[in-house]
Amino acid sequence: MGRPEQPVDPLAGPVERLAWELRRLRDQAGRPSYRVLAERAHFSRSTLAEAATGMRLPTLEATLAYAVACGGDRAEWERRWHLAADEVERSRRRSPYPDLVPLDATDADLFFGRDQLLEDLLKAVQRAPLTVVAGASGSGKSSLLGAGLLAKLTADGTPARRVTPGPHPVYEESDDAVLIIDQFEEVFTLVADERERDAYLDRLSAVAAAGDGPALVIGVRADFYERCVRHAGLVTAFRDSVHVPVGPMDERELRAVVVEPAAQVGLQVDPDLVAAVLTEAAGQAGALPMVAHALRETWSRQRGNVLRLADYRAAGGVTGAIAQTAEQLWADLEEAQHDLLRAVLLRLTSPGEGTADTRRRIGRDELTGIGPAGELDTVLDRLAAARLIVLDHDDTIEIAHEALVHGWPRLWGWLDDDRDALLRHQRLTSDAAEWERAHHGEDYLYRGDRLAAWDTEGRTPLNELERSFLLASRAQAAAGRRRRRRTIGGLSFAAAATSVLLVLALVQTGSAGDARDRATSVRLAGEARRQLQQDPEVALLLAIEAYEAGPTPEADLVLRQATADARLRGTQSTGLRQVKGATTTPDGRKMAIWGSGPAPTGLEIWDLTGSAPRRDALRLPPAETQNVQSAAFSPDGRHLATGNAAGRVAVWDLTSTAPPTIVGTAPQGVLGISVSPTGQVASAHSDGVRLWGPAGRAAAELPGRSVAFSPSGRRLATGGGGSPLRIWSLTKGRPHPERTAAHGEPEQVAFSPQGPWAATVEGDVP
Repeated sequence: MGRPEQPVDPLAGPVERLAWELRRLRDQAGRPSYRVLAERAHFSRSTLAEAATGMRLPTLEATLAYAVACGGDRAEWERRWHLAADEVERSRRRSPYPDLVPLDATDADLFFGRDQLLEDLLKAVQRAPLTVVAGASGSGKSSLLGAGLLAKLTADGTPARRVTPGPHPVYEESDDAVLIIDQFEEVFTLVADERERDAYLDRLSAVAAAGDGPALVIGVRADFYERCVRHAGLVTAFRDSVHVPVGPMDERELRAVVVEPAAQVGLQVDPDLVAAVLTEAAGQAGALPMVAHALRETWSRQRGNVLRLADYRAAGGVTGAIAQTAEQLWADLEEAQHDLLRAVLLRLTSPGEGTADTRRRIGRDELTGIGPAGELDTVLDRLAAARLIVLDHDDTIEIAHEALVHGWPRLWGWLDDDRDALLRHQRLTSDAAEWERAHHGEDYLYRGDRLAAWDTEGRTPLNELERSFLLASRAQAAAGRRRRRRTIGGLSFAAAATSVLLVLALVQTGSAGDARDRATSVRLAGEARRQLQQDPEVALLLAIEAYEAGPTPEADLVLRQATADARLRGTQSTGLRQVKGATTTPDGRKMAIWGSGPAPTGLEIWDLTGSAPRRDALRLPPAETQNVQSAAFSPDGRHLATGNAAGRVAVWDLTSTAPPTIVGTAPQGVLGISVSPTGQVASAHSDGVRLWGPAGRAAAELPGRSVAFSPSGRRLATGGGGSPLRIWSLTKGRPHPERTAAHGEPEQVAFSPQGPWAATVEGDVP
């Protein structure tokens, strides 16, 4: 049997799409072997197999031989091959249009339409210590400053530099004659600390007032001009500055933007297309990014050397191209990736408070933990491939242009669904980052109402740092409650205080009698019952103390009630005589329960999505589920890994009725099992942990009797059997130790859901 073909993503490019289509055609033909196809096509078996790998574009002859041998139409597949070949050829050419990303100094040969404005700007820089370039979002300020001003200064030998403020702006001394600060509105949208913002503005104001530093050029959105003049120093600096407003382009300027870049790469533009762009965009503020995107999409469809109106219309034109691109991406993503896309784009947008919504640049690590690592990488790659976001070399991410924020109705809807919640979430993001910069100082943690507001997370998922911040805040709050309860001062019931002190005294002296234990239990149970409505958590603590003092009927009853009030969902009978274990999917929608008879199967799947748990429609074969000792769902909930007393490790596809895949068999029974986001399985046995590879072989054997993958799949925790807790890194092929606990021998190890913590259980657990 030949080796299985590696998966190929049809959305990765034209070569991959053609390979995927060939494979699908072969499947529809009954999946004949390549030996059979070679006999039919009179082509070598290796050439036909390579045509469907997606590694490189096959020849037209090989493609047609493959397709015809599988019953495909020759003319249709010749057309598909030419489409793929044309797309590959276009990818090797230079696009004359920048899409949503502004032109920079390296694109100066494509910068047109702003000749007079650039000349005015150069004169301003020469005669004033500060020049303010203001205009609407999408008016072309960044291209003017990068491909226009910076490129011209550099070409003339003038030392110049272009920067953006970012979340922590710093003025750095340099030998530059001109310092260009683009996207100056970031001082107000990204800088959370007002003292940090004021210090930066004070420094810039001083440099402009002194006049002996570099000439400053500030590019700012017009709707943030009013924010600038709230700072006293900037008011003085602006009064002595030269202002260069950037308005919408007239027809002559816009015509140059459409026609001249195309001529630079040897293309012509259909006059009807030029007329259409002028009709839709001339005189429109903020239209340039949408023009660039529509023309880029038109260029991607062109055949020959002429950009045609039909391709422009197919791309959606100026008004619809961005929305069409974004909607196509949305449709191409899997259903499970939609929430992740929403979470990413909302983090990349700063909701306006009296101003328009703006894009927000973030570090890549801000997205850590908002979803499975592999799925997150896929969503980011798709967004970048669609040129809707920019993944920068310094590990930052931002929306390519605010035209996406204002031009995609679906994103409008997300922003307007609950603007207050988005603002609150971004304050949490900022506060958590401040807490981390302060080395986790307790003074930075949430308390009271600010903490209570996060009892439910809402629809936008938290990242690892935000979760850690809230966890630390809750731990601090719980510690305060425990201190208050130790004194029983928080309770307004003297009888409860007397009863608890009596219990402690009796335990210390060892002279407690049964009668007094029962009396104490009854009194504490009465106090717990009175607390049920006022403070269920205190009621549960008192009920536990009552039952420990004596298992009286009163204590038993109130303990059951307090437990139910503490969010116990209920009980449900199973078909098993003895339940040995249970596990749930990460989203809590399904549960697996295993044990022993009298049910016909040793493992049951339960659906938890309704008002009451019910057995899932999927029934696993009884012969395959006997003697199960451990089980774990995959992070997406689609697969279930099981391990039995004979040491056999199997993986079930819960979306089908197919028998399980046997991952491997160990000499000893399975004590624990875990599944990574990539589908890799690790199992724990009395003689160690096995990390399973292909072909039923253990790719690695590690010490321990318990095992757990981290939510990202990049780490593995092991421990027990004489071994302390160890954290292993899985990023370099084979596991290598990253951290080892100084002491302890855990019986169980686990990671917090999507978070940075590893937990262990040691010794007896009551």
